[in-house]
Amino acid sequence: MIELAKKHPVLTAIFAFWGFGYTFMVPNLLGGHFLYSFFRIVGKSPGDAFLGFTILFGMVILFAGVVPFLIWYLVCRALESTDNPGPDGA
Repeated sequence: MIELAKKHPVLTAIFAFWGFGYTFMVPNLLGGHFLYSFFRIVGKSPGDAFLGFTILFGMVILFAGVVPFLIWYLVCRALESTDNPGPDGA
């Protein structure tokens, strides 16, 4: 993976900024609305609060870590692919 990052520094920077930005965007922009709705529906006990924050933290991990990494990896692997068809498309 280090080789992919060295071969595609621009893509690495783009997806790193995406992940970095989502780390702050998900809790700030979505977190308040999510937790407000969650507590209104489920309740406000300590166990419910822990569950709500755990779900929110899971969303941060998913959208700031897993999704950008997978897209970056798949795009870099596609660019490295040697399965290019010939000029006639065959």
